[in-house]
Amino acid sequence: MLRAASTIVDLTAIADEHRLTRDLGPLAPDVFTGAEERADGTASVEDRVRRFDAVAILLRQVSLRFPLVVVLDDLHAADRPSLLLPRHVAGNLSGERLLIVANHRDRPARRPHRSPPACGTRSVRGWTDSRRNASGC
Repeated sequence: MLRAASTIVDLTAIADEHRLTRDLGPLAPDVFTGAEERADGTASVEDRVRRFDAVAILLRQVSLRFPLVVVLDDLHAADRPSLLLPRHVAGNLSGERLLIVANHRDRPARRPHRSPPACGTRSVRGWTDSRRNASGC
């Protein structure tokens, strides 16, 4: 997410301006150079919350400059820390020009590949399942 956004806007300048580089560096060291450590999954809860807050602040600042759409694909394959970040961001931002679109698969894909009918959604803010209708969707 951060790498893709860095091709459009100077994230390092925004991070430097808001003193976020130290917290963002471990998440995307190729974007935020000068970070001493990498995110290796062993961060404390406090470190993780600080990093997640830094991502939320950065996305807020970017959305002040440009409307922003973040697409997260294949969330069914993500590990727990990767799922916590968009949840934290969605829970801490409101009123910004930011849309987060997330997709996941409840079941393995069937062959032959056919697009299933649109039958449900997930609320990004609450991360809750929608109710299935009478047809099973």
